[in-house]
Amino acid sequence: MSKGVIQRDDLFAKEQAYLNVIGGLVPERRFPKMVFLGVWRSFLFFESDRIFASGFVEVIADLLRADNSSVCCLLNITEAGSSELYGESAIYVDSLFTESEYRARLRGDGPATGWLYSMDRYGCASNKGEWEIYCEKDSDIAVIGFRNENGVRKFREAIRKLRAASIESLKDGELANLFPFSHLSLEWKRDLSNNYHSENMR
Repeated sequence: MSKGVIQRDDLFAKEQAYLNVIGGLVPERRFPKMVFLGVWRSFLFFESDRIFASGFVEVIADLLRADNSSVCCLLNITEAGSSELYGESAIYVDSLFTESEYRARLRGDGPATGWLYSMDRYGCASNKGEWEIYCEKDSDIAVIGFRNENGVRKFREAIRKLRAASIESLKDGELANLFPFSHLSLEWKRDLSNNYHSENMR
């Protein structure tokens, strides 16, 4: 958590970020189904390990600046119960959150509890809710969704750092080698492509 006294506005922003995570996803769904709930304009895929590697705090900072948000919530969906707003299943990242703090939270108390070692599912969103990340660590795949038509342009710096790309690029282009698509069934790949085809990419 960030240092200093937690203000009421900070608590409200964290609550909004948490609600945007759980409100933007269908918790029981997994890839290749559409896991996002509501209206989303475009989707870009990237390697799930980037969420748990050095530099993700910087990516979050770019996302927060782009949508003028103050905080985001990274939620362990697998572990989260019905009242995990301030529990161990949520990490809140703001402009004061450091890389070392993030790494310490991911490591936890070791392999038994640390997110670095688990194969869980995760969601991440800001208090403004213009974007959301969904991650299945056991499939090595994560996706970021954008609610607005100009999302890809607005968040281009974070997208560049994530090396995120459309499902069409991953399926047919050079980026296919970054993901284990060769190990997936044709039906699975077809369903993922159909569900996350981005018609409004800008």
